[in-house]
Formats: sequence, structure tokens, C-alpha cells
Amino acid sequence: MPMSANPETSSLGVAHLEKLWRHATRCGREKLSPRNWTHDRIVIEGLSLPLEETLQYLGQQRPPLADFEKWILDRNDGAIEPLRIERINATIHGEQYSDELKALIRAIDEAEPVLSAADLSFWEEHGYVIVHDAITQDDCRAAELAVWQSLNMHPHNPETWYQRSTHGIMRQIFHHPALTKNRRSARAHKAFAQIWGTGDLWATIDRVSFNPPESKGWAFPGPHLHWDTSLAAPIPFDVSGLIY
Repeated sequence: MPMSANPETSSLGVAHLEKLWRHATRCGREKLSPRNWTHDRIVIEGLSLPLEETLQYLGQQRPPLADFEKWILDRNDGAIEPLRIERINATIHGEQYSDELKALIRAIDEAEPVLSAADLSFWEEHGYVIVHDAITQDDCRAAELAVWQSLNMHPHNPETWYQRSTHGIMRQIFHHPALTKNRRSARAHKAFAQIWGTGDLWATIDRVSFNPPESKGWAFPGPHLHWDTSLAAPIPFDVSGLIY
């Protein structure tokens, strides 16, 4: 398979991308070390790729590197902003951000708080907090319609709601302009920044869910309540969220 001149940087100019491709497709001898896994996550999420979809594509299809790069571009509407690539590379190499990148993050850190002191106190006590109006009603409606359309269901026809899924209520819908816009919500970003103590955050690209009411012929399919981390002490600090 074709290889780029620098084994650390792909033709897209993204550090570590080729190494990710090599070990995920088993086309090389690189072992999956904790350091590699951290860099994998930086590249995947920095390029706005879903973790599950990306690893399944690489592991099952084992595409040539050029095809993987095209696949990445297809999921980014044909182009990746230079600042995003710069941020990935600086993080991978442990280098300082440019002044432009620093200014973008500083703007988040200095933005008006979304979570009040009472909200943060509630978070500390209960481990969750509700951010009202994280996105606009119009953006919420656009995301809802994207889900209905992607599932070929109709909101006013319950007979269309009950379709079996291999993932329970989770549906493998990752890419849609409405979802992309909501992931970039400045209000949501600021709320996460307050909890993490920094605006220098990477947004994960996750799927959607669809949970119709139970009926005589339909019981809740799961997944049931669970933790996405080990509860063995010390429990690592992590934060997840959903737009409901």
C-alpha cells in the first residue's frame, strides 16, 4: 500500500494519522500503547470522526491510506480547516498553539458563564446538571427532523416508530449538518469549559437515540442504566452529556 514520505504525517498534513491507519488496519507492527491510544483519540475527534464508526471502518474494510483520507474528507464536507489540523499537530507534538488558536480558546474562557454558582454547586453535589436552552429551539427542531428522516419514520404515525435496532435505542446516525451545528454550540462548549476548568476541549462525535413509548408489542430494548467508566477507586474524572 502507498505510504507517505513522513511516517508520522499523512498527505492531509495530520500528524499520527498514518500511524493510526497502520495499527488499526494491522498493516504495520505498531503496538497499541496508551500513548498511541491517546493520540488516536486526538486525531479521530480532532477530525470530527466518530470513534466507533472509524475503528470499525479501518478494522473491517482495511482500506488503503488514500481511501481512508478520502473517507475522512467525505465526512468533513470535502475540507478540513487549517486551524483544526494545526491544533491536532500541536497537541500530538506537545507544541504551543499559535496566537490565533490561543485567542479562540481564550474567547471561550472569557465568555459569560453559562452555569451559575448554584448550578456548579449542584454539579459538585449530585454529579449532573441541566443546561436549559443549550441550543435554540430552531436548532433542536432541525436535529429532531434529521433523526426522523434518517430513520424513515414519521412523528405523527406511531406505526413507523417501532423498528428493531442492533443497538437498542441508540441509532448509528453521526453525520448531518444539524448535528454538526449543535456540537459546535458555544453555549454548550462554555458549560463544559466551566466544569473542566478550560475551554481547550475536543468535541466527540457520537450517535443519536430514539426511544418510542413502550406498548403491548414493544418493551424498552436497552441499553439499561450503566456507567461508562470503572467504579474502582480512584474513579477518573470524566464528563458526558446529551442534548434532549
